[in-house]
Amino acid sequence: MGFEPEWQGVFENWTRAYMRVHHWKVEDFFTLDEAVQECAVNFSWCLRKTTSRGGRIDNAKWFMRYYQRSVGTWLITQANKQTGRREKTQAYFEPPPEETVEQAGPLVAALKRASPQLQTVLKVILSTPSEFFLDLLLRPGPDHIWSRRLCRLCGVPVNENIIDELRRLLTE
Repeated sequence: MGFEPEWQGVFENWTRAYMRVHHWKVEDFFTLDEAVQECAVNFSWCLRKTTSRGGRIDNAKWFMRYYQRSVGTWLITQANKQTGRREKTQAYFEPPPEETVEQAGPLVAALKRASPQLQTVLKVILSTPSEFFLDLLLRPGPDHIWSRRLCRLCGVPVNENIIDELRRLLTE
């Protein structure tokens, strides 16, 4: 008969040590003992695939490396699934964002006349925390430099007159 590794002993001890270190990655879904049991299932899969029952691994070091890679891959897969589950759960329990009611007024009409670049810049300004823009806008500088900075920040083509356009829009 060919090479047949045993779970008890080296493989079980390695799995328990590995899971004590890496269990945090899957702790929301598996207890430590459940994770070790899943690794035992993984061990039996590796055994079936690679040893005398159908594979060609014929020594303990080779099998251990194969098993370690299998456990590492399983752990990464489970951690990625857990992250997806956590994000969905958080999205489910988070309160919905407050809906804003647009009022049709002169400012809204003026915004509709603004260039697409200025509309993008204004959307970014309105959605950015005020502390960020207070720190940013309190620095003195010429209008054309601020126009370039805002365009780059908002990802629109550089328009050195965006500040002038904003001033005209706000004074109308």
